[in-house]
Amino acid sequence: MSQVIFAKYSSMRRKDFRISTCIYQSDIKKFVKKIALTSETQKRFVEITELHSRLKDQLKNKNARLCEIVEHDKSKLVFEYIEGNTLEKELHQFIINKDKEQFHKSIESFWNFLNTAFDPVSFQSNKLFSEIFPSVKADYFNNLQGFSGVANIDMNFDNLIIENGDYHVFDLDWLFDCNIPLAYIFYRSLNSFYIRIPEAEEIVPEKSFYEQLGISEYLTQFSTMEIDFQNYANSSSRHLDGYLKESKTVSSMEHSINILKQEQQRLDGEVKKWHDETARLNNENGVLVAEVNRYENSKSWRYMKFFRYLSRLIKR
Repeated sequence: MSQVIFAKYSSMRRKDFRISTCIYQSDIKKFVKKIALTSETQKRFVEITELHSRLKDQLKNKNARLCEIVEHDKSKLVFEYIEGNTLEKELHQFIINKDKEQFHKSIESFWNFLNTAFDPVSFQSNKLFSEIFPSVKADYFNNLQGFSGVANIDMNFDNLIIENGDYHVFDLDWLFDCNIPLAYIFYRSLNSFYIRIPEAEEIVPEKSFYEQLGISEYLTQFSTMEIDFQNYANSSSRHLDGYLKESKTVSSMEHSINILKQEQQRLDGEVKKWHDETARLNNENGVLVAEVNRYENSKSWRYMKFFRYLSRLIKR
């Protein structure tokens, strides 16, 4: 009997990337199952299976391996679960220990891994690259190296297990049949780490790596590529379907807030008016009660008590 350990839904992506992910344990082994949430994702799963096989063939570094697909059909992909520490966890520990040398060495090793693991070739754009990254001029990267065929965009440090110097690559949702500059993959991974672990900047400035590797001139283009990729992968208004809700501008919200404040002031005035009216009525009531008490306690009222009684009898 299997037991679910972790589950996550990625339902706000565009239709062909909407999946659920769960980690479950069956007997003594753990597995990662990805389930297609749309018919478009089912087609995507067939594509990922084929791209995964091709990417394995591209591997040239004996210290690199891809997470294996152990079961697949159009509705699900089941991957092996790899135990171990991620590169992100290792790097974070170096930051905590203020170990600048080891941190620098690990980042350099990752750069070397990228440039040796996937049989890199000179970058060359294709139709899919232009579709994913419409805002950049592909010929700007002609001097860079890229994947020889299938590219894995999401090589973030939290998707890499480090074991005895070997890199185990997992979470292979973002395989694409296009050449992508390896320097962009490096930028994307490093920049993501510095965003999540901002204290790393105090140990080694992020830009120092780009300067050392001679890719600083591409940073503006890489930043644009990242925006393009997020727009491509995630839901826009044309992908939201039933999730679409009305959005409001800041100015319209400020106008609404001012209207609510005015209404609040009006209601506060009404409440004050009723408080004043209540106080007036309570005061009048107190005066009347005092007047009644004065009459009832007067000698003439007590002397006339017998006559009032006779009057009631006669009226009967």
